[in-house]
Amino acid sequence: MIVQLFWRVTSLTQQLNHEIYSFTDGTGSINVEIDDEIPLPIFNSNERVRIYGEVDSKYGVNSIDVDYLEVIEPLTKTQP
Repeated sequence: MIVQLFWRVTSLTQQLNHEIYSFTDGTGSINVEIDDEIPLPIFNSNERVRIYGEVDSKYGVNSIDVDYLEVIEPLTKTQP
């Protein structure tokens, strides 16, 4: 299944291994797999990101196999 997620990152992304990252928004978290071929934008807490990818279920755990990731609402100097 192809999905598009909008995610406000409330804590910095944690890299779990070479290609797996955990995104947290204060209400939950999701693991995303970002292949080396996909450019990973630099983002900060409280920025909103858009994730395009496919739901991947392995060992009973859902994650997102990312096709594209972008910052859609960057942090401005007036935001905390």
